[in-house]
Amino acid sequence: RETRVNLEQEGAWVFGVLPDLERDLAGRPQGEGRLVFAMNAERLITGRLHALRAIDDLRREVDTGAGFESPAAALARMVEHYVDRLEQVFEDAGLRLAEVEDYVLTEPSDLADTGLTAIRRSLSRYRREVQALRGALMRAYAGRGSRRVAMLADWLPELTAAVDDLDREAGGLQDRARLLHEEIDTLINSATNRAMRTLTVIST
Repeated sequence: RETRVNLEQEGAWVFGVLPDLERDLAGRPQGEGRLVFAMNAERLITGRLHALRAIDDLRREVDTGAGFESPAAALARMVEHYVDRLEQVFEDAGLRLAEVEDYVLTEPSDLADTGLTAIRRSLSRYRREVQALRGALMRAYAGRGSRRVAMLADWLPELTAAVDDLDREAGGLQDRARLLHEEIDTLINSATNRAMRTLTVIST
């Protein structure tokens, strides 16, 4: 039941916990999940408490005839699937932010329920997952002792770069959402001030 994202190597075995997306029966992402794994040069063993998206993508790829040179290559591919899935999540979040922005800029009648809070919460959760994976990959590549995972050395630079890009994308979306939140606050304060001025004139 370890939930901390990590990669370690002990002798001929690499093991740890990786992030994934829980999925419903239709395959749609349902939130953050965890995949536990252990592998050596010949086999990859995985376990999970709930149905997960990226590892299922890997299974489907194998079912259609895809071959991997080693268990390490298969695990690296699973991480790539996870990155691809999160890219889609962030793309969808960007579209939702654009809709909120268009609504805010058209002099809306109700700024209290734009859906922005839910988007910000989702972005925050997923970015924490990305940063946890980024830290684990960097420790596995440049760490000392059991933190350095030699079996994945050929794939770690590319995976780390992909996760770095994903983290920057998430950070950019969070900045957009934060600025949009400030814009909404400014509009609400302006409307409140106008109402207070009107009440003051009427009272006078």
